[in-house]
Amino acid sequence: MPITKLTHHTDTSISQVACASLKNDQSKTSSFSFKQRVIRRCVAALIFMIVFCLINVALMCAFVPYSSWSLISWEAFNKASHVDTIITGSSYAERTINPTILDDKLHTTTYTVAVPLQSLHDSFHAIKKTHETRGISRVILGLRHESLWDDPNETDLKRHAIFSTGYLSDLSLPYYLKDVSQTVFDPHYFGKRDSLNYPVLWGYHVNRKSDPLNNLSQRLSSTDRIADSVIHYHTWHYYANGYGNYSSNTKWFDHGVDLGKGTLTPFEFGKLSDEHMKTYEEICKYCKEHNIELITVITPYPSFVFVNDKGVYPSMMKPLEALAQKYGSRYIDLNLVKDNQYRPSLLQFYDVEHLNSSGADRVSALVADILSNTDPDARMNELLYRYDQWEDCRNSYPGVQHVSCTISAQDGEQNIHIDSCHNDKITPEFRIVARKVKENLSNYDIMYRAYKNYDPTATEVIRDWSSETDFTWKPKTKGKYILYIQSRPLIQSDQDCGLTRVITVV
Repeated sequence: MPITKLTHHTDTSISQVACASLKNDQSKTSSFSFKQRVIRRCVAALIFMIVFCLINVALMCAFVPYSSWSLISWEAFNKASHVDTIITGSSYAERTINPTILDDKLHTTTYTVAVPLQSLHDSFHAIKKTHETRGISRVILGLRHESLWDDPNETDLKRHAIFSTGYLSDLSLPYYLKDVSQTVFDPHYFGKRDSLNYPVLWGYHVNRKSDPLNNLSQRLSSTDRIADSVIHYHTWHYYANGYGNYSSNTKWFDHGVDLGKGTLTPFEFGKLSDEHMKTYEEICKYCKEHNIELITVITPYPSFVFVNDKGVYPSMMKPLEALAQKYGSRYIDLNLVKDNQYRPSLLQFYDVEHLNSSGADRVSALVADILSNTDPDARMNELLYRYDQWEDCRNSYPGVQHVSCTISAQDGEQNIHIDSCHNDKITPEFRIVARKVKENLSNYDIMYRAYKNYDPTATEVIRDWSSETDFTWKPKTKGKYILYIQSRPLIQSDQDCGLTRVITVV
């Protein structure tokens, strides 16, 4: 019996040891298999990321315009051996300040990193980057009233993507990934469609003007980026230090008829955004703390736009000026220029928002004049009006600047009342010209054709020049008419900015 028991006990022990050994082997095999799966998945994820990045880079090369002004500006900045001053802001700044004119007068080295659609937030990014990498000592921040409006597309990353195209061009992959992660998880964007789109920046450049074949061809052939831009943008020229501009101007007037969209309706000034004002204050504070001289330049409007402000422009802009002064920054509003030597004419505007190269040279000379003076504050008082001198500023512009009208119909007659914005020293007179149009055209089509296709042979003068502002007109036949309301000073020796008028449909 003891022998039997011992044998049974021994068999049991051997069986248990064998079972334990088998479990141990299975555990090792399972552990090894798990590690293999993890490694395979990591390798697969790595391969996916590499393929994703390669495809992303290829699509960036195809869709990001090779002749991008953002790339031109930032490449010039990155290649410069020395920079002490930058110009930043959106296209308002980009097309207003010529850095070479400043440098000739101030003996500085100025580069522009202002690019189209640049937000104030991105301008702050540019200031911090250029200070950290180059130790810049002066910033010229170009703004306009619109730069600080409430933005209905504030969560749209397209503007930041365009800025990043140039801003990140010289930076390493880790820095790019840092920018992407910070942007994607930014409270403004996180959870929204744009937070998913941002890692693929090329998506923001896909539109009907995209030219992927040309972009790839130019990149592969290493074509000069500036030369390609000159070809693509008619009358655009590159000057130096990241600065380029158009030499052409808008044809505002033809046959005495206003061709500019901006003059068809009174200009409305939007409310300044509290968030943008906060960002502007942060810029002022940062510059003061880092001993950076900040010059805020308010870029100009064509005269017929801002003199028709209904008296709100000064009150809108004073808080911005007050913030600049609070932090010891200089504030120059180019809409307040007294001296015709520095005041841009209508022919020096490329469009209703931007100066051309001639206009930029003129106002850049004014900025250089102020900054180079031994007493800049006194020179500013000589060259610029103050906001509390707004009426004097408006009246310093000659001629009739803006015309509007109201029309009411009664018993088949059109009662027309004309309002105008003009120098207080003149009396305006008006002429009304009518043109019948086809019934099947919408009012939008009529307005578009009215200022693009004026034909004096197809019009009828329904009231000749008169200073009377009220007129009753009964059309000879029923239908839609375009009315061109022309204006000029009653005394022809008075200066005029050019005949200014309104186009309307009855």
